[in-house]
Amino acid sequence: MKIKIVTILCEGPHDAAFLRKILRANGFNSYDGKKIKEYPTPMNDFVKRNLEKSNIEDLNIQEAKKTFIPNNVLQKENTYLFSYILGGATKMNIMTNFLIDMFKLTKKDEKSTEYDVAENTDFAVLCFFDADNDMKIIDKNIKDSLKNEDIDCVIEEEVHKCIKYHKGLKIGFYIFTEDEHNTGKLEDIILPLMRKDNENIFSAAEEYINNFSKKADKDKQIIGVTGQLEKPGCENTVHIRQTSYITDEKIKANSKCREILNYIENFIKE
Repeated sequence: MKIKIVTILCEGPHDAAFLRKILRANGFNSYDGKKIKEYPTPMNDFVKRNLEKSNIEDLNIQEAKKTFIPNNVLQKENTYLFSYILGGATKMNIMTNFLIDMFKLTKKDEKSTEYDVAENTDFAVLCFFDADNDMKIIDKNIKDSLKNEDIDCVIEEEVHKCIKYHKGLKIGFYIFTEDEHNTGKLEDIILPLMRKDNENIFSAAEEYINNFSKKADKDKQIIGVTGQLEKPGCENTVHIRQTSYITDEKIKANSKCREILNYIENFIKE
């Protein structure tokens, strides 16, 4: 049976936490407790080499926290999912550099002996982005980034939910939107899930924030305020990952969660 290694690239830790929650509700198990040397070949060397490239001794603590290593690892049968965080303004550059590195795992590169390419292993990269104010803008940014001379990948169709094979690597993209709109972000999916069956708590939190906060991103603030009732002192990533406001039953019944899961499952199977 072939081993399938899927690297998931997310804009931020909230995305990784939420995707982990969806996948855990549908049969994927945490692989976080495993040592790096126990990861399937060649991901063990891939993660190790990326750590070594960081020149960890020359970094301060804040820089070391941003080292590009997996945020979490999940496993189900012969499939392993490695989630990474792309970060902010330079996320497209990080994505292209990561894809270039991943191509080295799919076939032997005569110019590089960096990795021993595993036989009987399929590799894939799955990217998640917010649509923000217009899905067309993120669509164009992704396509422009893939024109990098070391990637040279052309996608004619809309990138959202597409599956592309290029240089032995399977690549896919999912864009978070609000309902059927072409705008939106991850919180437009998370917040209604959390709010369902907890209306009194979330209405009170929203009223409090409206009265005392002048900041624009109120969705994140509502998640933070309500999350503090369960996990005092923790950040939103922990609230999303561990909250009882989002149950497995809610995830399985939610149309957006099913859409995301179906796309991931189809991506893995193809």
